[in-house]
Amino acid sequence: STKTLTIPSSAVKVKNDRDDFNVHLNSTKDITVTLVGPQADIDAITATLDSKMYGKEEPKAEGDESGDTPVENNGWGIVGTINGWGGDGADVGMTLGTGWLVAAGLELPEGAEIKFRLDGSWDVNFGGTWAADSKIDLLPGGDNFKPAAGTYDVYFNPFLPAAYFMAAGAAAPAVPETWGIVGTINGWGGDKLDWGLNLDAEGKYWVAKNVTLKADEEIKFRFKHDWTDNLGGEFAVDSAISLTAGGANMKTTEGTFDIYLDVAASKAYIMTAGKTPADAN
Repeated sequence: STKTLTIPSSAVKVKNDRDDFNVHLNSTKDITVTLVGPQADIDAITATLDSKMYGKEEPKAEGDESGDTPVENNGWGIVGTINGWGGDGADVGMTLGTGWLVAAGLELPEGAEIKFRLDGSWDVNFGGTWAADSKIDLLPGGDNFKPAAGTYDVYFNPFLPAAYFMAAGAAAPAVPETWGIVGTINGWGGDKLDWGLNLDAEGKYWVAKNVTLKADEEIKFRFKHDWTDNLGGEFAVDSAISLTAGGANMKTTEGTFDIYLDVAASKAYIMTAGKTPADAN
């Protein structure tokens, strides 16, 4: 059975001491609570007002009007002994550069150990063997970096995945010579890195796996995070897409896809995750 009760707008928190019904809140004015379950015969609910939050919006990240992860760090940060592995403060944020996320002027003391991780969580993290002023190939869950003491400009790309620890003020590493996916998924390159594709072992396809797209996004392919070379066409799933230079934005459907780009043939394959171009219609 179902029963709906209305609580005056003097409450925003409902204490639920039972597990045989669900509570749904609509706190714009009065609060409507719907009890669903075999014993939805309750006539009263105790509600408590939190005067500090009622009528106010939830706190947003500093400098971010949307409440999403700030553009400044794209969700990626540097964690380690420099912040007590996250226990003594936030991870070091990274700004968006061309082809790289950057942490400029990072001071690392003697004996420091660090890693890269996403959204302050250990679910996705990269490590490897530290080297100065040269490319470091990263490994998911790899070893802690043990850098020499110094001040560095750190460059990181999670799609390669690779990083550079350059002496502060030194020239930046070259933009990766890779194709990527750009569009509303990353603010057309203004919010996040292009979703990078990596060349397969045969050198035929540029590939990105497990790419999650929402309905009605718009995307294209471009080279080196630049519009000089870009490809567009008409979005399709599990079939060949004919691409043209400077072609139309592809309007997506919702799903998780393995994406294959054949630049030589001007074709793309947006395949249901787990499928390859050989499975195309």
